[in-house]
Amino acid sequence: MNWLKISLIGVFFSLICVSCSTEVDIAAPKKETMAVYGILNPKENVQYIKVFKAFISSDTSALELAQDPNAIYYGEGELEIEITENTSNRKFIAKPILLDTVPGFGPLSDKDYFGFDGVFPQSPNRAYALNFTPKPGQTYSLRVTNVKTQYQVTAQTQTIANFSVRRPFSSTSSPWNWIIPTTSPIEWDKSPEAGIFDVRMALTSEVRDAAFVNILRTDVQTVSIIKAYRDKKFDFTKDFLFGAIAEAIDPLPTTEVRALQTVVVEVVAGNIDYERFINFNEAQNSVGSSQSLKVFTNIQGGVGLFASKTSAQTIPIKVTEQSVDTLACGKLTNTLRYATANNPSRNPNFPYCD
Repeated sequence: MNWLKISLIGVFFSLICVSCSTEVDIAAPKKETMAVYGILNPKENVQYIKVFKAFISSDTSALELAQDPNAIYYGEGELEIEITENTSNRKFIAKPILLDTVPGFGPLSDKDYFGFDGVFPQSPNRAYALNFTPKPGQTYSLRVTNVKTQYQVTAQTQTIANFSVRRPFSSTSSPWNWIIPTTSPIEWDKSPEAGIFDVRMALTSEVRDAAFVNILRTDVQTVSIIKAYRDKKFDFTKDFLFGAIAEAIDPLPTTEVRALQTVVVEVVAGNIDYERFINFNEAQNSVGSSQSLKVFTNIQGGVGLFASKTSAQTIPIKVTEQSVDTLACGKLTNTLRYATANNPSRNPNFPYCD
């Protein structure tokens, strides 16, 4: 999830860490401090945990330590990681894994999946995998133990239940109207466990040749609508929506034209631990540089974040012809080469739409 942007470099630099009601001085001499990041997702059948050493060295800069696998990773067999489903007492044991070998993980995976930004090694990119699918609305406990020193950290979080996107919805007789968006805002169920939301939209189009005769491929473009949002309903203006589309999508070459087919709206929800993490770090961003830097954590005995997220989306929906024509011809998006609704064979670029 993109809103979680905390650098673990802060862990190395920070003198004070806030852990619920406990302050942890990670600069204390000879004190082992573990940094743990795990985001449970009921939409996935494998969960991943990342664990780092957060030692302070007077001889080496934090930047150098962060990029040295031997300095930040625990050794093979050194950790035991266990997640327990509290209601059933089912236990799941983690196994070490190299994310370099997992399809879908790349240079941005740490930020997108685990919720932090950092200058840490991407190869080897070590983590721990647990093969289970969390149940919605359940509480899970995490325990990480250094088997050599018996140092242990724990955390607890709750997954999100009963989450769905309620609007927009469309039918053959009532497609989604982007020109008068107040008639159909984006709205979702805000379950008690959910606290913060990202909203995005996927536009699926046929890409055709300029003569609009041959279908060349299917084109899916993802547009970020809003991030770190707290409410359960988002009213947008026409210019806001078309501006977001213009920022996210690159134009096609003059030999190709997009014909919009359907739109899917997806809302990604973070639980209350996610929200507290964001709230704390937003507050810290406003603190003067001369003041102590604090890092939010719900990891007891260490630092980091154990939280959960989930997502829900609409079925593929149609938009009105007027919306399609504005996408093709409007001042914000006319360079993207979307075809108009009523005469898709003509050049979609403004001012030829008039």
